[in-house]
Amino acid sequence: MSVRVIAGSAKGRRLQVPSSKGLRPTGDRARETLFNVLAPHLAEAVFLDAFAGCGAVGIEALSRGAKEVVFVERSRGAALVLAANLELCGLSGDAEVIRAPWVAALRRLARHGRQFRIAFFDPPYDWSQAYTCLEGLSDQGLLEPAGIAIIEHRASTPPRAAEGWRLCRTLEVGDTSFSFFGILPLP
Repeated sequence: MSVRVIAGSAKGRRLQVPSSKGLRPTGDRARETLFNVLAPHLAEAVFLDAFAGCGAVGIEALSRGAKEVVFVERSRGAALVLAANLELCGLSGDAEVIRAPWVAALRRLARHGRQFRIAFFDPPYDWSQAYTCLEGLSDQGLLEPAGIAIIEHRASTPPRAAEGWRLCRTLEVGDTSFSFFGILPLP
């Protein structure tokens, strides 16, 4: 199975997808819809792609003008395929791949003072704890003040907002949905 880069400098490149149980790359149509919404926010953005799999979402962000993408993927096999996909697209220089569980990766990024304009999470569908991704971002101070966090999920099982977060928008593309969250302003 492969997916393609929809637009930008790597447009048309076919990305390899590791054969891992439970890995489900974000489809071409869903990514196109997502990036049509994200387009005004991408220029020079630092982007986090957590639960990255083959890297399709983060590679699309780089291809469309993100300044840098940090990929987080715990599977060794998926991380190797992701690195090969970055090479294939000529985007390795603007990317960092962290092979670790997402919680450990967020802690490491916080220790290095990193912040993201866009943080994208694609955890396993139907995971009832997806809101903990938002908690991890805010606990570690990883989101820029006007940044957005996005959780991909099955349309029928939306994640709840973590305390201190608000749901700003939901995009549905077939069975896939993207929930956009922002941090509530301090009272």
